[in-house]
Amino acid sequence: MKKTIQLTESDLVRLVNRVTKENRILEQKSGKSYNIYLAGPNVFKKDAIQDLNKMKEISKKYNQIGNAPIDNEVDFAKVDAATKIFHGNVEMMDMCDVIIANLEPFRGPNVDDGTAFELGYGYSKNKIMYGYMTHSNKELKDITADLYGDDEKFPHVENFKYPRNLMIVDSIRSSGGEIFETFEECVKHLAENH
Repeated sequence: MKKTIQLTESDLVRLVNRVTKENRILEQKSGKSYNIYLAGPNVFKKDAIQDLNKMKEISKKYNQIGNAPIDNEVDFAKVDAATKIFHGNVEMMDMCDVIIANLEPFRGPNVDDGTAFELGYGYSKNKIMYGYMTHSNKELKDITADLYGDDEKFPHVENFKYPRNLMIVDSIRSSGGEIFETFEECVKHLAENH
């Protein structure tokens, strides 16, 4: 017995967009190429589109495919825009093989909250992960002191000689990735080692 499913117009548009996006990613993939999810607060930069397009060009230079969260089509005027962004980004991460995250301090001494979530999600899905940040050899306690100063309420900072919280660093390293100074170093290492 056949079962009939009725789709609303918006459900159909979402389904077509997802299939189109999956096909685009699969068509581009060849040989030793990986689909890379470009995680980080880059979407909040003044020149976000140019910055993310440059990262896609760097990815292409190493035969990889960069996928940016802003590639998802979202109508920001709609009430459910935030939920659509969340689900679109999760779907994109699911379709990607690798997450490369901008670990620069974001509005404080720590990595962006959304980026931390994306790394945790990637780790739970066994993605290869990388991170990049200036001063990647500097310790978290020094970065925190430089950017934030003393904090009387939370005076203790972990001291494992890592540039970020141990959960960020060890999730990246145990996935087969590493933390470098630049995005390009991450992509180059991926292309040469995976």
